Amino acid sequence: MSEEEDRQKETTLINSALGQFGYPQWAINKVTNERQQSHPKKQKQKDSKQEKSKGLVVIPYVEGLSEHVSRIFKKHDFCYIYETTTTPYGMF
Repeated sequence: MSEEEDRQKETTLINSALGQFGYPQWAINKVTNERQQSHPKKQKQKDSKQEKSKGLVVIPYVEGLSEHVSRIFKKHDFCYIYETTTTPYGMF
């Protein structure tokens, strides 16, 4: 089975379920059409952003310092993620 066939089956299943829950067919069609029209644009933006990025950096969050460092990473086209050092488990 191809990815497109899987997508069609899933779309049919979702449309059927929404119809059973009382959603009007025109509303389902409207949202489906809007999603299909906007999806290629988002994919192109995502692809261009991935090509632009030089890498991923995980940094611990330290108030004030992390914001400054993240601006430097952003300036040089690196993606960054803040990592917290405190977890809910460690609070007890």
